[in-house]
Amino acid sequence: MSLRPSSIARLTRLLPLVALLLAAPAAAGLPGDGVRLVLSGPATPYAEVRYEVSYRRGTVVAEVDKTFAKGFGRRGEVGLLGRSDLGALLDEVTALGGFTLRDRTGETPRTVWRISTRHGDKRHRFVVHDPERIADGRYRALIERVRGLVDRTVGPVPYRDGLLLDDEYGSLRLRSTPRATLAVDGVPWPGTTPMNDVRLPAGTHTLSLTPVGGGEAHTYDVQIVVGKTTSLTVELR
Repeated sequence: MSLRPSSIARLTRLLPLVALLLAAPAAAGLPGDGVRLVLSGPATPYAEVRYEVSYRRGTVVAEVDKTFAKGFGRRGEVGLLGRSDLGALLDEVTALGGFTLRDRTGETPRTVWRISTRHGDKRHRFVVHDPERIADGRYRALIERVRGLVDRTVGPVPYRDGLLLDDEYGSLRLRSTPRATLAVDGVPWPGTTPMNDVRLPAGTHTLSLTPVGGGEAHTYDVQIVVGKTTSLTVELR
Protein backbone atom coordinates (compact mmCIF):
# COMPACT_ATOMS: atom_id res chain seq x y z
CA MET A 1 0.00 0.00 0.00
CA SER A 2 1.36 3.42 -0.94
CA LEU A 3 0.64 6.69 0.84
CA ARG A 4 -0.37 9.81 -1.00
CA PRO A 5 1.83 12.91 -0.51
CA SER A 6 -0.89 14.61 1.53
CA SER A 7 -1.07 11.62 3.93
CA ILE A 8 2.70 11.58 4.29
CA ALA A 9 2.66 15.29 5.12
CA ARG A 10 0.02 14.81 7.83
CA LEU A 11 1.96 11.87 9.31
CA THR A 12 5.14 13.93 9.34
CA ARG A 13 3.40 16.68 11.31
CA LEU A 14 2.05 14.16 13.83
CA LEU A 15 5.35 12.38 14.51
CA PRO A 16 6.78 15.06 16.88
CA LEU A 17 3.53 15.03 18.88
CA VAL A 18 3.55 11.22 19.14
CA ALA A 19 7.18 11.29 20.28
CA LEU A 20 6.36 13.91 22.91
CA LEU A 21 3.46 11.88 24.27
CA LEU A 22 5.57 8.74 24.48
CA ALA A 23 8.36 10.56 26.28
CA ALA A 24 6.16 12.43 28.76
CA PRO A 25 5.74 10.94 32.26
CA ALA A 26 2.32 9.58 33.12
CA ALA A 27 0.26 12.21 34.91
CA ALA A 28 -0.71 11.48 38.49
CA GLY A 29 -4.23 10.24 38.75
CA LEU A 30 -4.59 6.53 38.17
CA PRO A 31 -7.72 4.95 39.64
CA GLY A 32 -7.08 4.41 43.33
CA ASP A 33 -4.05 6.70 43.57
CA GLY A 34 -3.94 8.69 46.78
CA VAL A 35 -3.27 8.87 50.50
CA ARG A 36 -5.56 8.02 53.41
CA LEU A 37 -4.97 8.88 57.07
CA VAL A 38 -7.23 7.44 59.77
CA LEU A 39 -6.88 8.85 63.29
CA SER A 40 -8.28 7.03 66.29
CA GLY A 41 -7.49 6.46 69.93
CA PRO A 42 -9.09 6.67 73.37
CA ALA A 43 -8.00 10.28 73.88
CA THR A 44 -9.34 11.58 70.56
CA PRO A 45 -12.47 13.77 70.73
CA TYR A 46 -13.89 11.69 67.88
CA ALA A 47 -13.96 7.91 67.67
CA GLU A 48 -12.28 8.23 64.28
CA VAL A 49 -11.20 10.95 61.85
CA ARG A 50 -10.37 10.13 58.23
CA TYR A 51 -8.42 12.44 55.91
CA GLU A 52 -8.15 11.32 52.30
CA VAL A 53 -6.96 12.59 48.94
CA SER A 54 -7.69 10.17 46.13
CA TYR A 55 -8.37 9.83 42.41
CA ARG A 56 -11.87 8.53 41.76
CA ARG A 57 -13.74 8.27 38.47
CA GLY A 58 -11.67 10.91 36.78
CA THR A 59 -11.74 13.37 39.70
CA VAL A 60 -9.31 14.11 42.54
CA VAL A 61 -11.27 14.29 45.80
CA ALA A 62 -10.17 15.69 49.17
CA GLU A 63 -12.32 14.45 52.02
CA VAL A 64 -12.53 14.63 55.80
CA ASP A 65 -14.92 12.41 57.76
CA LYS A 66 -15.28 12.67 61.54
CA THR A 67 -17.18 9.94 63.37
CA PHE A 68 -18.58 10.35 66.87
CA ALA A 69 -18.32 7.60 69.45
CA LYS A 70 -21.19 5.27 70.31
CA GLY A 71 -23.01 5.74 67.03
CA PHE A 72 -23.79 9.42 67.60
CA GLY A 73 -23.31 10.21 63.93
CA ARG A 74 -20.64 11.78 61.78
CA ARG A 75 -19.61 15.05 60.17
CA GLY A 76 -17.67 15.55 56.98
CA GLU A 77 -16.89 17.66 53.95
CA VAL A 78 -15.64 17.01 50.41
CA GLY A 79 -13.67 19.23 48.04
CA LEU A 80 -12.12 18.89 44.58
CA LEU A 81 -8.47 19.14 43.55
CA GLY A 82 -6.60 18.95 40.27
CA ARG A 83 -4.50 16.01 39.12
CA SER A 84 -1.40 18.20 39.41
CA ASP A 85 -2.23 18.72 43.12
CA LEU A 86 -2.38 14.97 43.61
CA GLY A 87 0.87 14.53 41.72
CA ALA A 88 2.63 17.11 43.89
CA LEU A 89 1.25 15.51 47.05
CA LEU A 90 2.39 12.03 46.02
CA ASP A 91 5.85 13.38 45.23
CA GLU A 92 6.08 14.89 48.72
CA VAL A 93 4.68 11.76 50.36
CA THR A 94 7.26 9.67 48.53
CA ALA A 95 10.08 11.99 49.64
CA LEU A 96 8.88 11.72 53.25
CA GLY A 97 8.97 7.92 53.13
CA GLY A 98 5.27 7.34 52.62
CA PHE A 99 6.01 4.13 50.71
CA THR A 100 8.78 2.86 53.01
CA LEU A 101 8.09 3.97 56.60
CA ARG A 102 7.58 1.13 59.03
CA ASP A 103 5.10 0.69 61.86
CA ARG A 104 5.95 2.64 65.01
CA THR A 105 3.77 1.38 67.85
CA GLY A 106 3.86 1.33 71.62
CA GLU A 107 1.76 0.39 74.60
CA THR A 108 -1.38 2.35 75.56
CA PRO A 109 -1.22 4.91 72.73
CA ARG A 110 -3.14 8.15 73.01
CA THR A 111 -3.51 8.51 69.26
CA VAL A 112 -3.27 5.91 66.53
CA TRP A 113 -2.72 6.78 62.86
CA ARG A 114 -3.32 4.17 60.17
CA ILE A 115 -1.81 5.41 56.91
CA SER A 116 -2.35 4.00 53.41
CA THR A 117 -0.58 5.21 50.27
CA ARG A 118 -0.99 4.20 46.65
CA HIS A 119 0.59 5.36 43.42
CA GLY A 120 0.19 3.09 40.42
CA ASP A 121 1.66 -0.29 41.33
CA LYS A 122 3.12 1.01 44.61
CA ARG A 123 1.01 0.36 47.70
CA HIS A 124 1.99 0.71 51.33
CA ARG A 125 0.35 0.67 54.75
CA PHE A 126 1.72 1.38 58.18
CA VAL A 127 0.61 2.33 61.68
CA VAL A 128 2.11 4.97 63.95
CA HIS A 129 1.25 5.68 67.58
CA ASP A 130 1.60 9.19 69.03
CA PRO A 131 3.71 10.65 66.16
CA GLU A 132 4.35 13.84 68.15
CA ARG A 133 6.45 11.75 70.56
CA ILE A 134 8.63 10.13 67.87
CA ALA A 135 12.05 11.58 67.07
CA ASP A 136 11.70 10.79 63.36
CA GLY A 137 9.86 13.87 62.12
CA ARG A 138 8.85 12.31 58.81
CA TYR A 139 5.77 10.74 60.38
CA ARG A 140 4.51 14.10 61.66
CA ALA A 141 5.44 15.92 58.45
CA LEU A 142 3.56 13.42 56.27
CA ILE A 143 0.45 13.60 58.44
CA GLU A 144 0.49 17.40 58.54
CA ARG A 145 1.05 17.67 54.78
CA VAL A 146 -1.98 15.54 53.94
CA ARG A 147 -4.19 16.94 56.66
CA GLY A 148 -3.26 20.51 55.78
CA LEU A 149 -4.13 20.01 52.12
CA VAL A 150 -7.49 18.45 53.00
CA ASP A 151 -8.34 21.18 55.52
CA ARG A 152 -7.49 23.95 53.05
CA THR A 153 -9.58 22.29 50.34
CA VAL A 154 -12.75 21.39 52.23
CA GLY A 155 -12.76 24.26 54.74
CA PRO A 156 -13.27 24.02 58.50
CA VAL A 157 -15.16 21.12 60.06
CA PRO A 158 -14.94 22.22 63.70
CA TYR A 159 -15.52 19.92 66.63
CA ARG A 160 -19.01 19.99 68.08
CA ASP A 161 -19.50 18.74 71.62
CA GLY A 162 -23.29 18.72 71.70
CA LEU A 163 -23.48 14.93 71.39
CA LEU A 164 -21.41 14.16 74.49
CA LEU A 165 -23.45 12.78 77.36
CA ASP A 166 -23.24 14.38 80.80
CA ASP A 167 -21.47 11.37 82.28
CA GLU A 168 -18.82 11.32 79.53
CA TYR A 169 -17.16 14.73 79.63
CA GLY A 170 -15.47 17.37 81.72
CA SER A 171 -14.34 20.89 80.85
CA LEU A 172 -11.06 22.69 80.20
CA ARG A 173 -10.30 26.35 80.93
CA LEU A 174 -7.19 27.44 79.05
CA ARG A 175 -5.01 30.57 79.24
CA SER A 176 -1.71 31.25 77.48
CA THR A 177 0.79 34.06 77.01
CA PRO A 178 1.01 34.89 74.15
CA ARG A 179 -2.29 33.98 72.51
CA ALA A 180 -2.20 30.58 70.80
CA THR A 181 -4.08 28.12 68.62
CA LEU A 182 -4.96 24.75 70.08
CA ALA A 183 -4.94 21.15 68.92
CA VAL A 184 -6.30 18.39 71.17
CA ASP A 185 -4.78 14.97 70.57
CA GLY A 186 -3.73 16.12 67.11
CA VAL A 187 -7.17 17.50 66.19
CA PRO A 188 -7.20 21.29 65.49
CA TRP A 189 -9.59 23.26 67.71
CA PRO A 190 -11.45 26.37 66.52
CA GLY A 191 -10.47 29.75 67.94
CA THR A 192 -7.51 30.92 70.02
CA THR A 193 -6.75 31.25 73.71
CA PRO A 194 -8.13 32.24 76.11
CA MET A 195 -10.74 29.47 76.02
CA ASN A 196 -13.48 28.69 78.50
CA ASP A 197 -15.58 25.56 78.91
CA VAL A 198 -13.85 23.42 76.27
CA ARG A 199 -15.75 20.15 76.61
CA LEU A 200 -13.69 16.99 76.27
CA PRO A 201 -14.30 13.30 76.91
CA ALA A 202 -13.03 12.28 80.35
CA GLY A 203 -9.46 10.97 80.40
CA THR A 204 -5.97 12.14 79.54
CA HIS A 205 -5.53 14.48 76.59
CA THR A 206 -2.48 16.00 74.90
CA LEU A 207 -2.77 19.71 74.17
CA SER A 208 -0.61 21.39 71.55
CA LEU A 209 -0.42 25.19 71.77
CA THR A 210 1.18 27.21 68.95
CA PRO A 211 1.73 30.97 69.38
CA VAL A 212 -0.42 32.98 66.97
CA GLY A 213 2.56 35.11 65.98
CA GLY A 214 4.61 32.06 65.06
CA GLY A 215 6.94 29.74 66.90
CA GLU A 216 7.19 26.15 68.00
CA ALA A 217 4.26 24.23 69.40
CA HIS A 218 4.26 23.50 73.13
CA THR A 219 2.75 20.23 74.37
CA TYR A 220 0.98 19.58 77.66
CA ASP A 221 -0.89 16.62 79.09
CA VAL A 222 -4.09 17.26 81.03
CA GLN A 223 -6.50 15.02 82.91
CA ILE A 224 -10.19 15.70 82.32
CA VAL A 225 -12.59 14.53 85.03
CA VAL A 226 -16.31 13.97 84.50
CA GLY A 227 -18.31 16.97 85.67
CA LYS A 228 -15.19 18.97 86.65
CA THR A 229 -13.29 21.88 85.10
CA THR A 230 -9.53 21.57 84.62
CA SER A 231 -7.67 24.89 84.41
CA LEU A 232 -4.33 25.36 82.64
CA THR A 233 -2.36 28.62 82.40
CA VAL A 234 0.97 28.58 80.54
CA GLU A 235 3.67 30.88 79.21
CA LEU A 236 4.88 29.92 75.74
CA ARG A 237 8.52 30.93 75.83
